[in-house]
Amino acid sequence: MTTPRSRTEGSLPRTEPGGTVDDAAGPSRRRRVWAVLGLVVALVAVGVVVRSALAPAPGLATGSAPSAGVLDAGHTAFGAAFTYRDGLSVEVDEPERFTPSETAAGAGDGLATVVVEVAVTNGTGKTYRASTFAVTASSGGVEAEQVWDPAQGVELSGPAYAVPPGGTVRFRLAFAVQQADDLRLTVLPAIYGYAPLVVGTI
Repeated sequence: MTTPRSRTEGSLPRTEPGGTVDDAAGPSRRRRVWAVLGLVVALVAVGVVVRSALAPAPGLATGSAPSAGVLDAGHTAFGAAFTYRDGLSVEVDEPERFTPSETAAGAGDGLATVVVEVAVTNGTGKTYRASTFAVTASSGGVEAEQVWDPAQGVELSGPAYAVPPGGTVRFRLAFAVQQADDLRLTVLPAIYGYAPLVVGTI
């Protein structure tokens, strides 16, 4: 004997308490809601990744690049050593009269020529190259030309060899000047890393 079906069963919609109808469209709406939520979460995650990729690296200022520090210098007299903060010491002896050889370059007519001895002591913890030493000079208020006289051991810079930590290198430089008793040098002991050092009277 077949049991009669209840009128509330079968294909008729079921009414939940409160009057909500749970029909076949319900699961479809829930799937759409979950799809939208998933899309939002994905977009947020992508935004976080993009912001992380565009952020500057730690310790690097935005829009600027790190620059090498330059060690401060100042002024010193002839015969007085000046020591940079890293331990590199520069001393220039008192100028002396000098007679250039016939093969010298830079000596001018009517100008006196003076020579100085430079001593650079490498008190740093790394090798120093004396050939990077550079200098300009002035006398009587005008620029003095450097004299090159290799026949008498007078060069334009330091010798081309490496000075180890703790070592000292000495070399001679000469200049054609307006006044032999008025010489001012501006010394740069290396190509980079050091501020110019003024030697002589200001």
